[in-house]
Amino acid sequence: MKNVKIMVEKNKLIVKGGRQETSDDEKNLKYYNKIKFEPVLFKISEIKAEMKNGLLKVVLPKLKEEERVNGRTSFMLRWID
Repeated sequence: MKNVKIMVEKNKLIVKGGRQETSDDEKNLKYYNKIKFEPVLFKISEIKAEMKNGLLKVVLPKLKEEERVNGRTSFMLRWID
C-alpha cells in the first residue's frame, strides 16, 4: 500500500492508505480504519509506525502505572533559574 497516513484525533488512532495504479488491470485500493484507545494509558507523543514488506506496524507505548495519576497523564516539570 502506498500513501499511508497515521493520525491521532482525541482518543482515536486513524489509519488511511491507498494505491492508485495507472494501468487498467490494477484496481484502486483504499483503506480507512479508526481504532479507539484510552489516551491516559499510552504515550501519545511516542507513537511510532513502520511499513516493511507491505506490513504496517504501529507501536503505542504504554504509560507505567506510576506515570498515571487519577486517570490522567502526569508530567514531571523542573524549573530552571
